[in-house]
Amino acid sequence: RWRRRRLKWWCYRWLSVLSGQLLRQEEELGGDERGHSASIVDACVLLSRSQRGEDRAMWLSRAVEEAEAAGRVRQAGMLALELGGILDADGRLEEAARAYGRAFEHQVTHGSPRGAASAAWAKGNVQARIEDDGEARVTLEEAVKRASAAEEARDILALALADLARVHEAAGDVVEARRLVIRAV
Repeated sequence: RWRRRRLKWWCYRWLSVLSGQLLRQEEELGGDERGHSASIVDACVLLSRSQRGEDRAMWLSRAVEEAEAAGRVRQAGMLALELGGILDADGRLEEAARAYGRAFEHQVTHGSPRGAASAAWAKGNVQARIEDDGEARVTLEEAVKRASAAEEARDILALALADLARVHEAAGDVVEARRLVIRAV
């Protein structure tokens, strides 16, 4: 057990050093431009998986930026969705909403219909918890529209409808909220 932990520590240390070297090399080669190679994105993702808390979010944010710069839009969307989840779990709701919004933009252009519906629902859910009801309503309606069109996103449809019902209830429209809950069920 001790050996396994020690090996894991050395692997993370090696990966951290390697990633730092890759980042420096890419920046030196690119001049003023940021590195655009797939190896940088992969290194940042691996480092984010080995970290906790603030460091994890920082590395994942860097991975999203590098994936966008490298033109890996589909991967950037998936990573932004993961980043939103991490920020959401840490209670950083405004940042999570921005990350989910970024994920939604990428999923709409290069992702799957389910991915777009998921990102829209996640953003709307966070906006509802922030109590930005106007934006939450618009975003959740978009999630409902996209999830309704995608057969594989029925679970996302139910979640979006339930959250949309909560937004309507907060606005005082209990009749519409009831209708949406019944539709969700």
